[in-house]
Amino acid sequence: MRLCYFFILMTIQLVARAQLHVLPMEQVTIPVVASELENLVASQLISQQDAQQLSLFFERGGTVQQLFQLQGLLLSDLSTVVELCTHLFAPISKRKQQHFSWSTSDLRYEVQFNFPQLIISQQGLSILKDSTHLGPAFACQQRLSLSAQSWRFGAQLAKDAGEPIWQQQPSKGIDFMSAYATWLNPNQNKVLQKMTAGAYQVQWGQGLQLWSSRGLGKSIDLLQLAKNPLGIKPYQGRDEQRFLQGVAGALHIAHFELLYLASFKYNDLRPQLDTLQEEINFSYTSGLHRTPSEIAKRKQGQEQLYGIGLRRKTNLWQYGMLVLYQELKGRSFLDTILTPSPSNKLAFWSLGAYAQGTWRQFYYYAECAAVLDKEHSFYQSSACNLAFVYHLDSKLELGLHLRNYGPFYRAFYANPISNTTSGANERGCIFQLKWQLQKALVLKLSTEYLNIPHLINAQQFPRSMSEQRILIHFQPSKKRVLSAQLACRSLEHQRAQLRSSLTAELKISESESICASVQFNTILPVQSLSRHVELSWQHAPLSSVFRFEFIYGLYQVPANAPLLYSYPYLLGFGAQTMLLNGIGSYLNGAMKISFESDWQLGIMVGCKQALSPTSVQKIQGAIRLQKQF
Repeated sequence: MRLCYFFILMTIQLVARAQLHVLPMEQVTIPVVASELENLVASQLISQQDAQQLSLFFERGGTVQQLFQLQGLLLSDLSTVVELCTHLFAPISKRKQQHFSWSTSDLRYEVQFNFPQLIISQQGLSILKDSTHLGPAFACQQRLSLSAQSWRFGAQLAKDAGEPIWQQQPSKGIDFMSAYATWLNPNQNKVLQKMTAGAYQVQWGQGLQLWSSRGLGKSIDLLQLAKNPLGIKPYQGRDEQRFLQGVAGALHIAHFELLYLASFKYNDLRPQLDTLQEEINFSYTSGLHRTPSEIAKRKQGQEQLYGIGLRRKTNLWQYGMLVLYQELKGRSFLDTILTPSPSNKLAFWSLGAYAQGTWRQFYYYAECAAVLDKEHSFYQSSACNLAFVYHLDSKLELGLHLRNYGPFYRAFYANPISNTTSGANERGCIFQLKWQLQKALVLKLSTEYLNIPHLINAQQFPRSMSEQRILIHFQPSKKRVLSAQLACRSLEHQRAQLRSSLTAELKISESESICASVQFNTILPVQSLSRHVELSWQHAPLSSVFRFEFIYGLYQVPANAPLLYSYPYLLGFGAQTMLLNGIGSYLNGAMKISFESDWQLGIMVGCKQALSPTSVQKIQGAIRLQKQF
């Protein structure tokens, strides 16, 4: 009998101990952050392609605040995403999103050199150089960054192809120079949390009032259109225009974050007569200074920005408001045509508020901003965005986005949802549907209506536009993906434009993939058709010392057919925009090698051949070195 009691007691103890060991294993979850992507792939929770897409999303400033966003970010089907929710969690969006991953002491140097473009023709090999360009045809960028404990410093020098190495006017020196110093308080309980001096960027709201960095652009998913503002962050990018320069910081009082900023710099300006359409971003230019006319616009505007913002953030929602003063003065000969005011100065106050978050099956984001202008009504000088996504169940998702940008609304650094890069004064409505037809089949429908009520020259642009898009995504397995998209855009008093594309991807292994895509573009009724075929091969394991990618394409764009664009994303060199016109082919390749001495070497080569009576080949190369000390 004692033996039976002893056996029962030991069984109870073993069961209890087994429960203590098993339950924690079932409850282990992994955060969806950039540092855990390799762990997510190793655990086979996401594919290599999903990891690369999330890595690009994180590099551009995005954050996953709730798991519903994965339905728009990942290429996996909705049922797979629902299963992932038991193994993943979105990190709490406190100040953790604003922390930089620094070691105790870290010094990095990076240099990228783009060689002059070469031309191979019947006359032989020569360097392509525009006769109007005043400088050499190569581009170069150097960046140095140092982080130690709670401090981070950075500086960069850059020159674009065709620009003089040493500019003479209006200020002497390298064409583009920037530097910054940032301090982040290691104690999150203190009031002063962050200070930045020098070059920095600000992401606020949904980009309607102040968003100096570039966004992700339009998408057939409203969840990808939603922006997750990071507040203040130091800047060391390649864009010479879209950044602020001065001082900024963040204070934390109770549960609120108080943001303050002051910016003063000389910016490039283009005369208002350079554009036929009223735009939200008044002072944005390309940043190129190659020809005498481009150099004449260099640093011709004295720009000042002062602002105070207050926001509250949790892991499910956030809201905030911003008061901003913006002032722009022209100098030199541009004073007479830059601004219509007698004092040659454009100055105004703007006030904005935003909110975004999750409530039950709803995900919403909204922002409204207005310029305090006595000459025009609130409706004419205001702009607003409103969108929500409703998850009926795990297989059906509805989305609606409304926007209305007044004709007299202005912002120096806005990045709103718009059909133009600078943000046009327009009204628009987008309705989207995402339906999981089967486990491996997803159907996406989108329709958009756009109206531009205010134009300087109405004969040059249509006043209204509508676009319908349908996307079919078929993924029978993690290694096979097939997607097809059809879009029809109707312009006022113009013929409709029809676009179609087909993409197929085959994963040979977790780090090896082959992708093929075909796109067609025509204006109805069919007269001339643009065609484009692209093949890519990528070998990119996340923890490998050697990665490479090759992209080959063929295109045929007749004279009266719509132009085509290709946006290959090369390893280590980012997105490359290619305009396809005429008949030809191209080959792009990039490789990245990591050495044990903490050196990283990147090589990019691009070759484009135009098939014409005088066959011409253009070759572009670049090399990138990075050293971590």
